[in-house]
Amino acid sequence: MRLSASDRAASFTDLVPVDRDEFIDTITPCLQLVAPVGMSHEAQDAWFEAAWVALDGIPIGLLQRGCRAAMRTADHHSKIVPAIMQEIGTAWENRRRLATSATERPRALPPAVDPKAEEERREVGKLMRNLVKRLEAGHAEN
Repeated sequence: MRLSASDRAASFTDLVPVDRDEFIDTITPCLQLVAPVGMSHEAQDAWFEAAWVALDGIPIGLLQRGCRAAMRTADHHSKIVPAIMQEIGTAWENRRRLATSATERPRALPPAVDPKAEEERREVGKLMRNLVKRLEAGHAEN
Protein backbone atom coordinates (compact mmCIF):
# COMPACT_ATOMS: atom_id res chain seq x y z
CA MET A 1 0.00 0.00 0.00
CA ARG A 2 1.35 3.42 -0.97
CA LEU A 3 1.71 5.91 1.89
CA SER A 4 -0.11 9.20 1.58
CA ALA A 5 1.72 12.18 0.12
CA SER A 6 1.84 13.86 3.54
CA ASP A 7 3.32 10.74 5.18
CA ARG A 8 5.92 10.45 2.41
CA ALA A 9 6.68 14.19 2.61
CA ALA A 10 7.39 13.83 6.33
CA SER A 11 10.01 11.15 5.70
CA PHE A 12 13.52 12.42 5.10
CA THR A 13 14.39 9.07 3.49
CA ASP A 14 11.45 8.86 1.06
CA LEU A 15 12.46 8.03 -2.50
CA VAL A 16 9.01 7.19 -3.89
CA PRO A 17 8.59 9.29 -7.04
CA VAL A 18 5.59 11.62 -7.16
CA ASP A 19 2.85 10.54 -9.48
CA ARG A 20 1.74 12.88 -12.23
CA ASP A 21 -1.26 14.24 -10.28
CA GLU A 22 0.85 15.04 -7.21
CA PHE A 23 3.43 16.66 -9.45
CA ILE A 24 0.92 18.91 -11.23
CA ASP A 25 -0.82 19.86 -7.97
CA THR A 26 2.47 20.79 -6.33
CA ILE A 27 4.17 22.64 -9.16
CA THR A 28 1.16 24.52 -10.60
CA PRO A 29 1.33 27.39 -8.08
CA CYS A 30 4.93 28.05 -9.15
CA LEU A 31 3.92 28.45 -12.77
CA GLN A 32 0.87 30.53 -11.91
CA LEU A 33 3.06 33.07 -10.14
CA VAL A 34 5.37 33.68 -13.09
CA ALA A 35 3.61 32.53 -16.27
CA PRO A 36 3.11 35.39 -18.68
CA VAL A 37 -0.50 36.39 -19.24
CA GLY A 38 -0.23 35.38 -22.88
CA MET A 39 1.16 31.88 -22.15
CA SER A 40 -1.27 29.57 -23.92
CA HIS A 41 -2.70 26.42 -22.41
CA GLU A 42 -0.62 24.40 -24.90
CA ALA A 43 2.54 26.23 -23.86
CA GLN A 44 1.75 25.54 -20.20
CA ASP A 45 1.19 21.86 -21.00
CA ALA A 46 4.54 21.74 -22.79
CA TRP A 47 6.20 23.43 -19.79
CA PHE A 48 4.64 20.90 -17.36
CA GLU A 49 5.86 18.02 -19.55
CA ALA A 50 9.39 19.44 -19.67
CA ALA A 51 9.39 19.99 -15.90
CA TRP A 52 8.09 16.42 -15.38
CA VAL A 53 10.97 15.04 -17.43
CA ALA A 54 13.56 17.31 -15.79
CA LEU A 55 12.44 16.32 -12.28
CA ASP A 56 11.92 12.64 -13.07
CA GLY A 57 11.70 10.48 -9.96
CA ILE A 58 11.57 13.32 -7.43
CA PRO A 59 9.93 12.42 -4.10
CA ILE A 60 7.00 14.55 -2.90
CA GLY A 61 8.72 16.06 0.14
CA LEU A 62 11.62 17.34 -1.92
CA LEU A 63 9.30 18.62 -4.64
CA GLN A 64 7.26 20.54 -2.06
CA ARG A 65 10.41 22.01 -0.54
CA GLY A 66 11.80 22.93 -3.95
CA CYS A 67 8.53 24.52 -5.05
CA ARG A 68 8.38 26.67 -1.92
CA ALA A 69 11.85 27.96 -2.72
CA ALA A 70 10.99 28.50 -6.39
CA MET A 71 7.91 30.50 -5.44
CA ARG A 72 10.13 32.82 -3.39
CA THR A 73 12.88 33.29 -5.96
CA ALA A 74 11.84 32.44 -9.53
CA ASP A 75 10.65 35.44 -11.53
CA HIS A 76 10.25 33.60 -14.85
CA HIS A 77 8.89 30.17 -15.73
CA SER A 78 12.29 29.16 -17.12
CA LYS A 79 13.78 29.63 -13.63
CA ILE A 80 11.39 27.34 -11.72
CA VAL A 81 13.10 23.98 -12.31
CA PRO A 82 16.61 25.41 -11.71
CA ALA A 83 15.35 27.00 -8.46
CA ILE A 84 13.88 23.67 -7.36
CA MET A 85 17.10 21.83 -8.19
CA GLN A 86 19.22 24.44 -6.42
CA GLU A 87 17.11 24.01 -3.29
CA ILE A 88 16.93 20.21 -3.21
CA GLY A 89 19.77 18.93 -5.40
CA THR A 90 22.13 17.99 -2.58
CA ALA A 91 19.40 16.45 -0.41
CA TRP A 92 18.05 14.42 -3.31
CA GLU A 93 21.51 13.16 -4.25
CA ASN A 94 22.22 12.25 -0.61
CA ARG A 95 18.97 10.27 -0.38
CA ARG A 96 19.76 8.34 -3.53
CA ARG A 97 23.34 7.72 -2.39
CA LEU A 98 22.23 6.47 1.03
CA ALA A 99 19.57 4.24 -0.49
CA THR A 100 22.09 2.78 -2.91
CA SER A 101 24.73 2.23 -0.24
CA ALA A 102 22.15 0.57 2.03
CA THR A 103 21.30 -1.96 -0.66
CA GLU A 104 24.95 -2.59 -1.47
CA ARG A 105 26.10 -3.32 2.07
CA PRO A 106 27.35 -6.87 2.41
CA ARG A 107 25.28 -9.08 4.61
CA ALA A 108 26.84 -10.32 7.80
CA LEU A 109 28.32 -13.76 7.43
CA PRO A 110 26.92 -16.42 9.70
CA PRO A 111 29.17 -17.15 12.63
CA ALA A 112 31.75 -19.78 11.88
CA VAL A 113 31.05 -23.13 13.48
CA ASP A 114 33.93 -24.34 15.61
CA PRO A 115 34.42 -28.05 14.79
CA LYS A 116 35.41 -28.81 18.40
CA ALA A 117 32.30 -27.09 19.74
CA GLU A 118 30.12 -29.00 17.27
CA GLU A 119 31.72 -32.30 18.31
CA GLU A 120 31.23 -31.40 21.96
CA ARG A 121 27.57 -30.54 21.33
CA ARG A 122 26.97 -33.94 19.71
CA GLU A 123 28.71 -35.70 22.62
CA VAL A 124 26.64 -33.83 25.22
CA GLY A 125 23.49 -34.66 23.25
CA LYS A 126 24.40 -38.34 23.23
CA LEU A 127 25.07 -38.28 27.00
CA MET A 128 21.72 -36.56 27.60
CA ARG A 129 19.84 -39.15 25.53
CA ASN A 130 21.52 -41.97 27.49
CA LEU A 131 20.67 -40.26 30.79
CA VAL A 132 17.03 -39.87 29.77
CA LYS A 133 16.89 -43.57 28.82
CA ARG A 134 18.32 -44.58 32.21
CA LEU A 135 15.89 -42.31 34.06
CA GLU A 136 12.96 -43.70 32.11
CA ALA A 137 14.14 -47.24 32.78
CA GLY A 138 14.44 -46.44 36.51
CA HIS A 139 10.87 -45.07 36.63
CA ALA A 140 9.59 -48.15 34.82
CA GLU A 141 11.11 -50.43 37.50
CA ASN A 142 9.49 -48.49 40.34
